[in-house]
Amino acid sequence: MSRFGPSDMGADQAQALVDRLIGEVIELPHGQAALRSMEPAQVEADYARAWALLSAGDLSAATDAFGELARRVPDQHRVQLGFALCLQHYGLLADALRHYGLAFVLDPSSATCAFRIGECLWARGDHQDAREAMLTAIELGSIQDSDPQIIGLAQASLDEWASAATRA
Repeated sequence: MSRFGPSDMGADQAQALVDRLIGEVIELPHGQAALRSMEPAQVEADYARAWALLSAGDLSAATDAFGELARRVPDQHRVQLGFALCLQHYGLLADALRHYGLAFVLDPSSATCAFRIGECLWARGDHQDAREAMLTAIELGSIQDSDPQIIGLAQASLDEWASAATRA
């Protein structure tokens, strides 16, 4: 027996339990709205709105929009990435790193995540880890379907950091 009930629960019983729980959620005052807010079409619309706000320079509204999306659909790489980007713009590096980390776990092939993690780490003074993140971004940038600009941006950061170290 598991802590959630009998381990030999049949498929019909499991489906009945799921149906009952969904029915209970729908009966709650905000249950239907909560379920609708997670529908793919609504998530897509909210995601597009969040990026539009960010593109328009409305960082405060974009941060709120991405934060709400991150709360509703925490398992989407692109949502975590967008929220982290907003947090990074505000200089909230620890929070940005946490959300970039979540995004990176959700998509470990993301050169963009590695690059942004490197930026945050450098800004925090974690220079060796920042270099490692940039090298990872360069490696991941060579993977098919990656943003090829990331390789150049990461290499430029590494070059700039090396130059600054020799001047110091």
